[in-house]
Parts: sequence; C-alpha cells; structure tokens
Amino acid sequence: MTRHPFALVIAAGALFTGSLGLLVDLPMKDSLIIAGIAMAAAAVSGALGVALLHAMRNRSAALQATVAVATGTATLAGGTGLAAKAMFISAHDLDALLIVLAAAGAIGIAIAVWFGHKVALSTGSLVDAARRIASGEVVRHIAPLNTRELDELAKELEETSVNLEAARSREAAMEASRRELVAWVSHDLRTPLAG
Repeated sequence: MTRHPFALVIAAGALFTGSLGLLVDLPMKDSLIIAGIAMAAAAVSGALGVALLHAMRNRSAALQATVAVATGTATLAGGTGLAAKAMFISAHDLDALLIVLAAAGAIGIAIAVWFGHKVALSTGSLVDAARRIASGEVVRHIAPLNTRELDELAKELEETSVNLEAARSREAAMEASRRELVAWVSHDLRTPLAG
C-alpha cells in the first residue's frame, strides 16, 4: 500500500520553516507570527484549490495540472501577501512583490499546461492501443510514455494483448480439434465396422 505524502510534506515544510526562523536574524515571536499568517492564508487558498480539483476530477489531466499549479501559486501569493501586509511593508514594495509572484506563477502555470498536454497525449496513445486490442489486433509495443505509471499501464496492455492472442489461438485449436472429432464420430456412425 502506498502512503500519500501530504502529511510528510506538511511536516517537512513546518520543520524547514522553523529551522529557517532560527537561522535568520528575526526574533522567534516574529517568526512564529509571520509563519502563522502565511500558513493560514495558504491553507485557505489551498483548501479552495483542493475543492476545485475535487470538483474537476473527471476533467483532463492538463486542466487539473494547471489548477494544481495555480493553487500552489495562489497559496504562495496569499501567504506572502498577508504576511508582508502584517509586517507593514510599504504599498510599493507589496505591489512589486505581487508582480514578481504573478510573473513566476505564470511560468509555473505554463509548465503545468505543457506537462498536462504531454500526459494527455500519452493517455491518447493508451486509449488507441486499448481500442486496437478490443478490435482483435495484437499490440506488442506501445511507444514510451511520459510517466512511469503510464509506462506500467502500457506494459500491462501489451501483455494483455499477447495473452488474448494466445487465448484466441488456443480456442481456435480446440475448435479445430472438436470439429475433427465430430467428423470422425460422424464418419464412424455412418460406416459401421466391417465384421
């Protein structure tokens, strides 16, 4: 059984944040306040993103990847923005920070769209292979796909295709044997033994 790494990532993030708070020249109280504000804002936007992803569970992988990265960007922007506002950073500096976050977020979302498109193409290859198998074609090789999980699925489809062909061959051989047996029995019934 595979464990979901969500809790591990949260724990590692909290540990990293706490360690960073000790390393920088900032009083512990201020570090905790800033971290709390940032985490609360990030948790709200993260929860909204998770809810949106849940609602989109039947949509394309490309769209879901885009929403996942946009959620990450929103959690980062929300947490950073509220923490910066709480630290009384000037409006000009806050605006500059938001522009930096928006620009970086746009690149992140573009990468998610690109990756989602690659996954969608891979999924299309698997659907095509499954349809060919269903029509009786033997699919011995599916080109390498973009993720380990999709490659594993492709290998299983290839094995299934070969196994189906072997089963069809066995069935055809059994049918031929049955017909031959029926022909012999029919012949023997029509021509009694000479005595």
